[in-house]
Amino acid sequence: MEVTRRTFLKASLIGTGAALFPGKLLAQKPEQTKLPIPPLVESKRGQPIFLTMQEVNRSFIDNLKTTVWGFNGLFLGPTVRVKNGDNTKIIYSNRLKEAVAINIQGLHIPSNLMGGSQHMIESNATWSPIIPIRQYYSVCAYQAVTPNLNGMHIYNGLTGLWYVEDEYSKDFDLPNEYGVDDIPLIIQDMRFNSNGNIVFDAEQENGFLGDRLIVNGVISPVLDVPKKLIRLRLYNASNSRRYQVKLSTGETFYVIGSEQGLLPSPIIVPTFSLAPGERREMIIDMSNQSTVSIVVGQDLGIWARTKRIFESSNDLISSTVLTLNSIGEKSLVPSVLPSTLVAQPVVQGQIIKVRELLLNNDPPGINHNKFDPMRVDMYAKVGTWERWILTAILPQSFTLQGAVFLVSSVNGAPPLPEDRGLCDTVWVDGTIELFVFFTHVSTPQIPFLVGSRNLTLRDSGALAQLVVDA
Repeated sequence: MEVTRRTFLKASLIGTGAALFPGKLLAQKPEQTKLPIPPLVESKRGQPIFLTMQEVNRSFIDNLKTTVWGFNGLFLGPTVRVKNGDNTKIIYSNRLKEAVAINIQGLHIPSNLMGGSQHMIESNATWSPIIPIRQYYSVCAYQAVTPNLNGMHIYNGLTGLWYVEDEYSKDFDLPNEYGVDDIPLIIQDMRFNSNGNIVFDAEQENGFLGDRLIVNGVISPVLDVPKKLIRLRLYNASNSRRYQVKLSTGETFYVIGSEQGLLPSPIIVPTFSLAPGERREMIIDMSNQSTVSIVVGQDLGIWARTKRIFESSNDLISSTVLTLNSIGEKSLVPSVLPSTLVAQPVVQGQIIKVRELLLNNDPPGINHNKFDPMRVDMYAKVGTWERWILTAILPQSFTLQGAVFLVSSVNGAPPLPEDRGLCDTVWVDGTIELFVFFTHVSTPQIPFLVGSRNLTLRDSGALAQLVVDA
């Protein structure tokens, strides 16, 4: 057989790489770890919810310790669950060495309780707002929103899921046993150096991208689940990476919810997108399956992994989000999803204003304006609807506070069925039209924020301030 110079060099590099990095780089199947389930914290009998920010020592790869951040001694934070009608006191304590701002994305509250730069929590200080919970079922996210450091602080671990339950959400006959058939998944892409320390580059062009997929703080986790319907609540806490979620088998599954509640009915799909900041709910039927993996792409092969020795790459080494293994006996009662969940959300009332927003990336800004904390960019009226036309030069997530929206069209076409629920975050690739409803008031002193959820662009000025009047 003729061996060309190129073939010889390629084979030599693979051999060299295999000799130098036999375990770390070229392993076909990364070692799998049991999925950690964040503790569930609830406000019962008026007791406050404690969320303490602090440094945490963690090992992500090869038992190499690194220092990250989190809440209550964890990397990331516990899952908080509250009920519609509660008045929940939160005690945020900051034991870090620098000031942090926190908010709860998706929660319908006035701007003075939202958090943010107006409520910076200094080192060794606390902030204790009492939050009135007045909204239907939704999946929110509490997170760092520190000005100019938003990306690094979330990347370090300052985020977690926040569930709002209402009087109806337990009546849908959906899986709801937390940590058993109702599983939270916080997805990030991260990068590590040879010492196992996390690496973050705030200057990475068009947004930071890692090369390791981290789910609830571990790589390629597995979880044993019962032989029944399994509910997964996914939250993309990545800086700028969008994921296309699917099953490794190519089979279909169900999408049942977005950030601001359940969809009108379960939607059967082979895949769905999960943009930065988005939260979605999916259902997988494990009644007749032994093992299923949720993935977001293809794992790198040997040659692609070897090339990483000599050149950097933003490709994910492993694309597995979670592997589910069904155990136990199959229930005699078959698992059946309800055919309908909630009423179809509709625009009720007149559209009183049309706005056009251009999401710039070079330089970052909105309508060519860089964020200025001394400037109010938009005024709106609480309880009204507006039509927003968003255009992104660079595809990116868009998010807002003090409002929810319905997607009206995507590049002139109707939205996909799974994108027709109420949302607060959306992927913009081209032009997208939204019907926006304003839920709460703000003040000129403490406005709401709207803008990019690409945290690199956000920290560089792709934000605007919104005042909502009564």
